[in-house]
Amino acid sequence: MEDKISKYEISDNAENNEKVKKLEERKVSKNNELQEGIKKQAKNYAEVKMLQETLSKIGTDQDECPVCLRGIEEHDIQHIETRKKEITEDIETRKDDSIHIGEKINEYKKEIELFDKTISLLKNNINKNNLLIQQKKNDEDKLKILKNQLSNETKAMVDLENFKSEESKATNGDTSDELRAGILKGAKIVNLEDFDIVKYSNGRTRSVNRVVSNEMTKSKVFSFNGTINRVASESWDIEEVDLKNGKGVYVIIDKYQPLAFGNIHQLSGYIASFKKAIPAMQTDMPKIYGIRHSSMGSIGSGWVEFRQWANTELRKYIDKNN
Repeated sequence: MEDKISKYEISDNAENNEKVKKLEERKVSKNNELQEGIKKQAKNYAEVKMLQETLSKIGTDQDECPVCLRGIEEHDIQHIETRKKEITEDIETRKDDSIHIGEKINEYKKEIELFDKTISLLKNNINKNNLLIQQKKNDEDKLKILKNQLSNETKAMVDLENFKSEESKATNGDTSDELRAGILKGAKIVNLEDFDIVKYSNGRTRSVNRVVSNEMTKSKVFSFNGTINRVASESWDIEEVDLKNGKGVYVIIDKYQPLAFGNIHQLSGYIASFKKAIPAMQTDMPKIYGIRHSSMGSIGSGWVEFRQWANTELRKYIDKNN
């Protein structure tokens, strides 16, 4: 995953944002010129129309003026022709202006269209870059979480090994079976947590009358049922499993509490957090077995401790995504 993160090609959005700002300012200016051109052309068209109407009313083919009834003289005809010529030339000039203005309007529209395309392209690049920035951040956060989990798993494995080492020293290297056959030979072995007085009494209130079944007391292997109860034993279901030849993922339990996790709450929380990573890791969550501490000397090579299994899966995922 670190290799993937290093390959992200991210550009500087500040430069593109500045380009967009300047282009939008130029677009506004060009649009103002376009609007002025449109107004000027509309005014030109209106004036041409008015001049054409004026031109159509100048002159008469009668011998006297239809308005003042004065006789038409030679100098009147000359004045009329001069005026017609002036208006005609003015109309042609304004028509030429309209053609020129129309060309400028088309140029403005093309420039504005080019501004729009360029701005759109830059904004798309900015959005893509923002997406890459977010993806990179997500991957960095994910890698950080995985590294923290891996660090916690490694520490947990060291703690477990230290616990096993201290345990071995405390019993002078004897296994539970050896203890039973040695100094505890002939003694009746019981689990204190199975007694009501241990499980239910808090030293101040009356004990609850509840009896743990003989099957529960005799069983060596259980499976975690995912519940958190006031009575630790209720978080486990009895399992008939061959410890020597069977296989699975386990935690060591004593008094129905997982030793490596401290208590059922910690184990449940760890499982819940690991399940969140399961979809990305594309692996299956195994059944979690609880094996009594006193039975650990009987397990075969097919069994793997839960945190060791989780540590291995995390390493596989990290290696695969690097």
